[in-house]
Amino acid sequence: MIHIPAWAAVKGKTNCSVKELARQDCRLTVGAYNLRLLKDTVAWDDGTWKTVDDMPLKDEGVQWEKATFNFINGWPILQLWIWDSGVGEAKVQSLNWYVADAEKRHFTVLARGVVRKRRLNPLVMDAMEPHQLKPTKDGGLEWTLKNEKKLIQRVQ
Repeated sequence: MIHIPAWAAVKGKTNCSVKELARQDCRLTVGAYNLRLLKDTVAWDDGTWKTVDDMPLKDEGVQWEKATFNFINGWPILQLWIWDSGVGEAKVQSLNWYVADAEKRHFTVLARGVVRKRRLNPLVMDAMEPHQLKPTKDGGLEWTLKNEKKLIQRVQ
C-alpha cells in the first residue's frame, strides 16, 4: 500500500509517458516535489532545496523503460527501469531497476538490481524477474528481487 500525505494528493504526475521515456526527458511531481529526469541528470526541487545529481545509468545507448515517483510511508521514492547498452558480442542488455530517494538534499540510490535481460538481434527477452518495493510497518521499505530481500530504513 502506498501512503501519500494529504498535501501530496492534490496534484501530481507520477509516471513518465512513452514519449518522455524515448526522448529521456521527463518531469514528475508529487506535492511540492518536482523532479526533472534528463539523459545525464536528475534535477529535483522539494520546495526548499534544489539540486542536480547524476543519473544512475547514463552510458551511450541506454534506454529508459519506466520511471515512477511516489511517496511510500511518507518517503519520496523514485524508481527507474533502465536498459544498459549491452555487453559481449551478442550485446546482451540488462534492465536495471533502481530505487532512489530524493530527500535531505541528496539523491541516493537505495537499491538496484537486474530484473530482465534481452538480446537485440534477433530480439529475445528473458522473463521479467519478480520484484517489488513495499512499505514496512516501521516506516521503512522492503525491496525484493527474486529470492533476495533487503530492508531499507529511512535516514533520520
